[in-house]
Amino acid sequence: MKFTTFALLLFSISFSLFSCSGTEDLESEGESSDSDVEIIASCEVTDGKFCRDYTGEGWTETSSESDCDDLLNSSFSTEDCTTEDRIGSCEVNDGESDEYFTRFYEGNTETESELEESCGSSYWTAD
Repeated sequence: MKFTTFALLLFSISFSLFSCSGTEDLESEGESSDSDVEIIASCEVTDGKFCRDYTGEGWTETSSESDCDDLLNSSFSTEDCTTEDRIGSCEVNDGESDEYFTRFYEGNTETESELEESCGSSYWTAD
């Protein structure tokens, strides 16, 4: 009985530690970096100083362009978001068919720590 209780407690603690994703840095967790992913298209939002790279296998040029059109002051491209002046990225819907990266750039109104916090349950990678 004591062994079963101990085993259940150990399992519960282990599960809770591994299931918390938060705003972890991909590189420190041994995950693949965003340089390993294929970019379908991108969407730059000039006023917000961010860009979205569409990477999930469910995205097509048409669907990513439609998603981009829903964002204010946006510009669609079949090229990757630029790396120049980039301060960090959020990987959204990791491993899902609708996965994408939101890239943030210098001049954004939020600080890097605020951007990382706004990433929520997505993975944050500082550049």
